[in-house]
Amino acid sequence: MFWYRPRRAPALLVLLALLVLPVGVAVAQQHDGTSDEPQAGCIYFEQTGHSVCGGFRRFWETYGGLPIFGYPLTDEFVQDGLTVQYFERARFEWHPGAWPERWDVLLGRLGAEALGSQQDRTEFMLDALRRVVEPYKDVEVAQQAGWVLVEGLDYCFDNPGVGAMGVHYINVDLLDTSLDPLEPEALVYHDGPNGELILGAVEWIVPVDAWEAEGHDELPQVMGRHLHLNQALGVYVLHAWIFTENPVGIFEDWNPNVSCPG
Repeated sequence: MFWYRPRRAPALLVLLALLVLPVGVAVAQQHDGTSDEPQAGCIYFEQTGHSVCGGFRRFWETYGGLPIFGYPLTDEFVQDGLTVQYFERARFEWHPGAWPERWDVLLGRLGAEALGSQQDRTEFMLDALRRVVEPYKDVEVAQQAGWVLVEGLDYCFDNPGVGAMGVHYINVDLLDTSLDPLEPEALVYHDGPNGELILGAVEWIVPVDAWEAEGHDELPQVMGRHLHLNQALGVYVLHAWIFTENPVGIFEDWNPNVSCPG
């Protein structure tokens, strides 16, 4: 499955989608033993704790590397009689003699496997999203990456009797009409039991004026869901409570488990 990502460099507007499939997630969890140190002849990724070696490494490097295939989610292992390795955007399969020339690697049929239920696809993407934004649980790391407090929005959003959101750290460079499931425009923090900031949710944001100026007939959407209008702020929004449980729904704005400081 191809994925159009307009925020990327003009020469690379199309990427393979992050096909974190149910089987891929389960496999990654079952084979989550990480390498403590680089192995000879391999590329080690601290981000996931896995390496790419041998023929899989040659194929990975030759045909696109990190931008195309993403990080490895597992090391090599045997699945259904095949040596395989899962990446964020692909599954490599070792098929000796499969190509007439030098390669013994084929890509797994992840597109066919991805055509499951919408609920399954949403769970894949939410899992990938958690992995990507995990470092931003440290608000200083988030600030260094571009998510900051914006004047006029630098307070705890509260809806008495319904719930709260918390404080929004916004990456103003992302405030356009494009949406990336793995690059939300806002990170939403709330107070923890000791007053510390806890990353509870993310928020995708599209300015209404910019969206309408492009003549769109439908609402913007991400994760298979439409954003909704926040008329007071003049933006379309969608929250996802990926770290703090929201009893009324993961994509709801207000979380009754969250409150603002008195």
